[in-house]
Amino acid sequence: MKGMELAKAIAAGDLTQRLNLDQRDEVGQLTAAMDHAAESFARIVFEIHKLSDELGSSATDLSQVSHGLLAQSEEMSIQASNVAGGAEQMTGNINTMAAAAEEMSRNVSSISSASEQISVNVGTISAAAQSTAGNVQTVGRRRARSHPPRFNTWPAKPGRAPKSPPRPPTWRIKRRARCRPSTGRRTRSVKSPR
Repeated sequence: MKGMELAKAIAAGDLTQRLNLDQRDEVGQLTAAMDHAAESFARIVFEIHKLSDELGSSATDLSQVSHGLLAQSEEMSIQASNVAGGAEQMTGNINTMAAAAEEMSRNVSSISSASEQISVNVGTISAAAQSTAGNVQTVGRRRARSHPPRFNTWPAKPGRAPKSPPRPPTWRIKRRARCRPSTGRRTRSVKSPR
């Protein structure tokens, strides 16, 4: 009877039931073997339960790690997008700087050619000025040779000969000595224009 109860309890999941018969005959050996089998079965179930708990804990840890990896991968994707955008912006800036440098090079080249042209023009103007100065000197020498200067001439009216220019007034002092009858002193006359 006790053997049937033990079998039913084990079938129901109760692994704590034992027969605990203290007999030396075959029935006692059989009950002892059944108790030992129930003990071993309970130990195996306990180990399976313990391992399942550990496996569940490991699964939870693995799930957390996978969630962390997913979040990090999303963050890395966002950062990669930012880096790609920054690289694209940097490429645009480099292209703009290259275009500006090329434009500056063209401007420097234009300034250089313009300064060379200015230098040539200044040289031409200087040569023309020297030539003009030489021509003026030559004309002045020829004029001096062909028309000597005339002094004391005044421009003539149409139809009349030139005359001497009027002289500016000069002053002279008349010195006449005369005596007054009453005082006997000499007097001088005042200045008069000529």
